[in-house]
Amino acid sequence: MGSGCRRPPRFRSRTRAHRLSRSRSSHGRIRDSIEAMAADAVAVIRTLGLERVDLFGLSMGGMVAQSILGHAPNLVDRMILAGSGPEGGPSLTTMTGVTIRATARAIATGTDPKRLLFFTRSPLGRSAATSYLRLLKERTAERDAAVTPAVFRALLGAVEHWGHQTASPTSFAGS
Repeated sequence: MGSGCRRPPRFRSRTRAHRLSRSRSSHGRIRDSIEAMAADAVAVIRTLGLERVDLFGLSMGGMVAQSILGHAPNLVDRMILAGSGPEGGPSLTTMTGVTIRATARAIATGTDPKRLLFFTRSPLGRSAATSYLRLLKERTAERDAAVTPAVFRALLGAVEHWGHQTASPTSFAGS
């Protein structure tokens, strides 16, 4: 499960499911809830004829993975969450404001928003951001399309809604 982050070329997957998801990226209806994204993922898993899957959920993909586990636990063998938030996670309700302010600051200063959103301002954080952004430029083919404003709004709304929900029994809040 991805998050909308662009994967550096040396970490690209070459699985059948990855090729299928790449061929459908940025097309179709915009999903504005974590649950709708999870339902789409479950449909893909079932369409591929997979009985059980391992999920790696990074950032928003972790929220989607949690929703898949909650709605179709029989499909999930193992799950790893990284840099994600639980259903009902209170800090998720403020993420829209944080993201919009950081993006506006990035535009005003001519900085890549990823530098301000995903890395600290320490010397080590700045160095890591520079390395990461350099890695992203290595890929010249099969690049993801830019996120449109409509998709950006939908994704932020989905995360905020996820944060406002009451934690479900399968939620990882407090764990």
